[in-house]
Amino acid sequence: MVKKIETYQCGICGREYSTEENAVACEKSHPKLVSVSQNHRRSSYHYPLPVFLRATYDDGTVVEYVWNKGRRKDGTWIEH
Repeated sequence: MVKKIETYQCGICGREYSTEENAVACEKSHPKLVSVSQNHRRSSYHYPLPVFLRATYDDGTVVEYVWNKGRRKDGTWIEH
């Protein structure tokens, strides 16, 4: 016999909960992105790319994403 099961999902991480209150609490527990800054743009391609991005969250966490390699049109790797 088929049963209907109703769950609630956190819109940020996708975790499912049996109650809406728990799903909302999960959403509120995730840090919120406050700002993104970039530095040193690379313009050797069709459009400029940042060398790194710095993301700052409301809980004070700072995460840096660094671009350090890529491929040229001929397939060889570019490294910094």
